[in-house]
Amino acid sequence: MRKVILHMNMSLDGVVSDVEKWADINSSAMDESIERYTKLDTVIFGGATFPGMAEYWQKAGKSSKSAKAKKLAKALGEKQKIALTNRPMEVDWNNSEAMIAKNDQELVKKINGLKEGRGKPIVVESGTRTWRKFLRTNLFDELHIVVNPVIAGVGDKLFEGPLDKTKLQLAKEKKLKGGLIKLEYRKA
Repeated sequence: MRKVILHMNMSLDGVVSDVEKWADINSSAMDESIERYTKLDTVIFGGATFPGMAEYWQKAGKSSKSAKAKKLAKALGEKQKIALTNRPMEVDWNNSEAMIAKNDQELVKKINGLKEGRGKPIVVESGTRTWRKFLRTNLFDELHIVVNPVIAGVGDKLFEGPLDKTKLQLAKEKKLKGGLIKLEYRKA
């Protein structure tokens, strides 16, 4: 059975939205991302986040001046990408599809179907509402957080709202340049 990993950047005050305004996406963080994409074969984005990611990474693969950004765009482009949405939507990124889940029951059924069999992990990359759905339905095996040494002050926090208690254990921690720390938790 494949694992589902929730991956995100988080500020010290718990903000996970509007990452482009406060996160330090330095060389070390880019290397970490490239490495992550070699270990998975499916990436899930929220339906609201997917179009912006598709537009940015398709362009970055062609026009970025950064060799690492080009490498990351290529790695991401090769993976299966899913736009998780509650209504039909068009997707125009290679290896991508829309997955419609109108409620939590449909989400659980569809994600459990993806997890069936053998293969590399599935990572849920972005969308606060999407991460919260996975937390609320307990549809994750690991939680990977890159903590940025910044107080964002304003933005959406991941752990707001009603959630069931879920005991986690720290599986790995890694210091990155710029004071970033990657924490990997597994369900206990």
